[in-house]
Amino acid sequence: MSFSPPGVVLRLLRSSSHAGYSYSGPAAAWAYKSLDLSNAKRIFLLGPSHAWYLPGCALSKHAKYATPLGDLQIDKAIVKELQETGKFQTMSTDADETEHSLEMHLPYIYKRLSESFKSASEYPTLVPILVGNTKALAEKEYGKILAPYLADPTSVFVTSSDFCHWGLRFQYTYYLPASRSATSSSGEGYSLKRRDKNPTDPAIHESIARLDKLAMDAVETGKQEAFLENLQETGNTVCGRHPIGVVMAAIEILEKEGKVSGDSKGKFKFVRYERSGDVENISDSSVSYASAYAVL
Repeated sequence: MSFSPPGVVLRLLRSSSHAGYSYSGPAAAWAYKSLDLSNAKRIFLLGPSHAWYLPGCALSKHAKYATPLGDLQIDKAIVKELQETGKFQTMSTDADETEHSLEMHLPYIYKRLSESFKSASEYPTLVPILVGNTKALAEKEYGKILAPYLADPTSVFVTSSDFCHWGLRFQYTYYLPASRSATSSSGEGYSLKRRDKNPTDPAIHESIARLDKLAMDAVETGKQEAFLENLQETGNTVCGRHPIGVVMAAIEILEKEGKVSGDSKGKFKFVRYERSGDVENISDSSVSYASAYAVL
């Protein structure tokens, strides 16, 4: 799929949080194929923190990120502007090197840049942002900080997330029976236990797909509150829920300011969904991957 819109291109991408490229790569490729970098000057990369407990957001202290394809330069000027808000911490080198939700996207970004620019010296700079276990209000605050950058037509935002992590090893075995509503899960789902009989109406993997579809539908509403309500109802283990929430909050701020207009503007459209496997047995597990784009 090829998509080359004018203006800002926002990305909601999955990261390889629990799987290698052989599992999650195809879903990411669908999203990156939709990405237009020809007018970009900087790329904001938001990913969830997995190894470091972080109540807010943090920035890198380094000047560049290395990839097997080449180096990506970090925009030190933008990093300084964000630090001056007093709302961002700084990642230690260990935390920076450990966090794969950011790292896994770098080769994709470099590859797409190599297709859009003649020389690496022309490549847009990178602004990596690690997003911790933020509350809804904090996500709105960070969204307000990032909204002006989002409104800049030379900015690109990449948001990293897997979707459902299902299985006993993830401590998440929520199941939606066939009798539940097609649009709501409230009060109709339950958690499977190891001793339970494997359900077949629907199969577990079909229930997982329905859980993810509800989450994706909530994202596509463009309303941060709708997404948070869905996660509260189902407990879906979307690891990038917080960076997604930050970007959705920023979009809503721009809508209120009249900087986003049109029914489809600023709304995410999902282009790919898949899972690492089709779970049929309660003892099995899977991770879901989804990719989408939005345009201002």
